[in-house]
Amino acid sequence: MASGSGTAPSEEAGSAAAAEPGPEPTAGPAPAQPRPLPTAAAAPRSPEQTPQRSPQQAPQQAPQQAPSLLRQLVWSSWIRPQMYGVRGWAFGAVCTALVAASLATFGRLGEEIARGARARGHVPEGADPRGVLVILDQRFGYTPHAVAEAMHAWGPRGRLLYMAIEAVDVLVYMPAYRGLFMVLFNRLAATAAATASTAAAAAAAPGGGGGSGGGGGGLSRRVAGAAAAALRRGGVPWPVLLSYIDVLEDVCQLSVTAYYQEWAAAAAAHGGGGSGGVAPATAERVFVVLVGLAAAVNRVKWVAVALGTGLLGLSVAALAAAWLLVWADRALGGGRRRRLKAE
Repeated sequence: MASGSGTAPSEEAGSAAAAEPGPEPTAGPAPAQPRPLPTAAAAPRSPEQTPQRSPQQAPQQAPQQAPSLLRQLVWSSWIRPQMYGVRGWAFGAVCTALVAASLATFGRLGEEIARGARARGHVPEGADPRGVLVILDQRFGYTPHAVAEAMHAWGPRGRLLYMAIEAVDVLVYMPAYRGLFMVLFNRLAATAAATASTAAAAAAAPGGGGGSGGGGGGLSRRVAGAAAAALRRGGVPWPVLLSYIDVLEDVCQLSVTAYYQEWAAAAAAHGGGGSGGVAPATAERVFVVLVGLAAAVNRVKWVAVALGTGLLGLSVAALAAAWLLVWADRALGGGRRRRLKAE
């Protein structure tokens, strides 16, 4: 009895201690999460680790398609940035053929005009001392008397043939020579720019001609660069401007040819009987004004022709000089490099 009563309190105390709740745990900072390691794709690569693509594995770019002949014809008709893309050899060949055909047509029609004038007895056989058979486009200015004398000698059929010459000039010859000169100037400008780049590279090479200083490499680069700038800024737009002047000249000369009929009729009605008669004052003034305007435009055209051909000649000469300077610079540079190796 004594041992049973002694163990009961201890068991109750143990159960009571087990039943009491313990202290609640305090809230602490959450454990830090480990940062993810950078993947292989995100890790930066050094130039040595970057795989080099072989030329066979390089993506092949589609070659740029050359503009069509019609598009180049349109581009060559206006002063616009697209005119610098008129450089196709095929387009230049077509323009050359059209220029040759136009010149042959002018010669054939001119022979018909001369044959008619000689048949009418206004021009002696085998000679043209007064230049009556020279069409107005080929003269450098003219007077009302010279125009009246020429058109009277040509006769009605000759004047119609002259109008046909003007039509071929506007519709065929002008677009053809405009496109041909534009191709030529664009090609020369590209060649001059490439020559300037070659000269700069040769001057920058070890033992070269001295770079941008006073050496041959700098001089050839400046000469070729000046030629390229002159060809792009003045040469390429020149045939477009010339064709505009040529159109204006043809309009004036067609007006003179058409009005000559009325002027001659007024002179004949006044008792003159042709170009030697005295026309009424109004018809006379109109004819003189038309001829004066046409002659002025004609002179401007020939001045523009002289300027354009002069620019072409100077550019070709400058390009040839740049080539010679580049060649001399390469020869001198090669000699310097051989001496440096020998030392």
